[in-house]
Amino acid sequence: MSLSLSEFITIVSFGLMIISLLSFFLLTIMYGLKDNQSRPKFPRKSIYSFCFFLVLGSSSAFYTASIATNEVTNYISQISNYSQVLINGKEIKDSHKYLSMLRSLKYKAPAHNSSPTKLIKVSIVTIDNKLELDFFRDSKLPNEYWVFYPKYGIIAKKEIARVTTSVFEDF
Repeated sequence: MSLSLSEFITIVSFGLMIISLLSFFLLTIMYGLKDNQSRPKFPRKSIYSFCFFLVLGSSSAFYTASIATNEVTNYISQISNYSQVLINGKEIKDSHKYLSMLRSLKYKAPAHNSSPTKLIKVSIVTIDNKLELDFFRDSKLPNEYWVFYPKYGIIAKKEIARVTTSVFEDF
């Protein structure tokens, strides 16, 4: 089993975040167990270590999210109009309007205090590859959908794009 760069970075970032949280909890417990007279100076090196691993893990997760967004963007730009589209596992005969909608994804969409609700799973199948995306209907705007890329575990719940469309009204 070989790991892609994104999968490797995902695993490393998750591990670094766990290490930083464990070191912080151990530091807090060990510092709190000592009585006031035998307590050493505040452990700056340990705090620096905690911050270093937390920042490194967070930036790795952010980097993985940008890799995932680039992966989706590149895949969508290369798909043909004859690609097979599956929605919630069912093949769609008129895939042209769905492929057109995918090409109109907005990768830097503004937030507006709403949340994702109903899940619609979209798969685009070509001869060589398969792209799976999760679309969630917006809680306030019924024609707006949040797009997630479930391939990488640590960022599977991070929105990579949004789209406003009416193509999912039947689902």
